[in-house]
Amino acid sequence: MIRGQIAFREDTMRGTIVRLQLKVARDVSMRRAESMRAIADLGIEGDLNARKDSLRQVLLMAEETLAMFELEAGRVRENITTRGIDLKSLARGTRLRAGSA
Repeated sequence: MIRGQIAFREDTMRGTIVRLQLKVARDVSMRRAESMRAIADLGIEGDLNARKDSLRQVLLMAEETLAMFELEAGRVRENITTRGIDLKSLARGTRLRAGSA
């Protein structure tokens, strides 16, 4: 389950999960979640973007980036809002560990 803390697989940096959301249907508001289940090579269980080979299986957004644009968490329809991780420095395919995932 995903909730609470988040870390790089190499455990070199830690951050916090601020908010979790699911996209349950097109053109519908994202649904907040207390926890979610990540499925390897698919995405987040119950999320519309959870598809094999999808380029957007999970969208993470840094709270710090949202603050620069004066946006609230969830405004860009991200699945996971983080604090304390420089997401833009991550290479594509970087694996993160969150909760028991």
